[in-house]
Amino acid sequence: MKVRTASVAAVLLVSGAIGSAQTFLPKGLPAADIFVAPLLEGPPKTTRIIFFLVIQTTGVDVGKPVNITNSPADDGGPQFLADSGGVLFTSNRDGRPGALYRYDFAAKTTTPATEADQAAYAPPSRSVGAAASLDEESEEVIVPPTRSSLMARQSKVFLRKEDDDHWMEIASFKKAGVTGIRHVAVSPDGRWIAFAAGQVVK
Repeated sequence: MKVRTASVAAVLLVSGAIGSAQTFLPKGLPAADIFVAPLLEGPPKTTRIIFFLVIQTTGVDVGKPVNITNSPADDGGPQFLADSGGVLFTSNRDGRPGALYRYDFAAKTTTPATEADQAAYAPPSRSVGAAASLDEESEEVIVPPTRSSLMARQSKVFLRKEDDDHWMEIASFKKAGVTGIRHVAVSPDGRWIAFAAGQVVK
C-alpha cells in the first residue's frame, strides 16, 4: 500500500513525547526496542452489517513495523528528528539508564546523541486523558488539527476521532510478536509512527 501523508497526523503533540525518560516494561515482558511503521491513510471504508446498519471506519492504518534498534538493552521514549530523518530515543545500553541515542534512517546507524540532539529532545512526560479509562498503562496523544487521539495498548494501536468516545483499532502487531507498546510518536511529516515495545521471538 502506498504511504500517504496523513492529513490527520501532521505532528503528534505529545508534551515532548510520552512516558518517562527512564522506561520500564510491565513485569514479565522483554526489554523494549524501538519500532517504526508507516502511517497510511485512504478513504474511509463503509461496511454493511445487517439491514440498514452501516459502519464506517477511519481509513487510517499502520503498516508493518520494523525494529530499528534490535538490542538486548531497554530502549524507550522515541522522538522524531525535526526533518523526520531519524529518531532520538533513550537506552540503558551503556549502563546509564536514560542515556540518549540517535538512529538515522538513511545510514541505518545508531550513535550517541549530539549536543544539538540533547537540546532538541524533550524528556517524555506521562499523558492523561480518555485512554486512562481504558487502561491506566495506556498512553493517549492528540493528533492536530483534527484533535483525534492515538493510543497504544498491548499489541494494538487505536484511534479516536474528536468528540467521539469510541476507540477504533487501526493496527495489531500480535502476529509479529510485538508486546507492551508504549511511547508512541508521529513524524513531523505525518508519514511514520515510532514506538517502544518488546518483541517475542518465535
